[in-house]
Amino acid sequence: MGRYPGAPGSEGRRLAEFSVLARSETVSRLRRAPEGCENWRPDADAMSFADLAQHVMDSDRWLLHVLTGTRPGDAAGKSGLARPKNYVEYLHLLEELRDSGGRRKTTLESMTDEQVNGLIPDQSLGKVSVWWAVLANIGHEAHHGGQVSVYLRMIRR
Repeated sequence: MGRYPGAPGSEGRRLAEFSVLARSETVSRLRRAPEGCENWRPDADAMSFADLAQHVMDSDRWLLHVLTGTRPGDAAGKSGLARPKNYVEYLHLLEELRDSGGRRKTTLESMTDEQVNGLIPDQSLGKVSVWWAVLANIGHEAHHGGQVSVYLRMIRR
């Protein structure tokens, strides 16, 4: 816990640092998509590079809504979430993704240990700790980072 009750805690800072590493890797991988491939997808039902970036941002938004006790919007990943018209728009989307990660980091850094260990509602599990929800969010991002790596190999064949 912090020096006084309600002070930002070490758990939030550690989660924030971990989230920064995950976001850095995600953005780095997505930047490797060659110009002209921002909307490439392996099949019509799969998410494109741009869709994956948008989906990760939507997942951030969902997490921040849950953490603040407001109703989260839809964060489902699907084909057609984002359709940049060109590579410049795609790079702008990646900057938005980077900024979204910054908001997640700031939110996590400001949390007390009590808040991080507090419980929040979960649709399938009932209640989970904030700590668990944040790690699930970051793990979800890592999953899609792996998907980006596979996409990059597929287009370079």
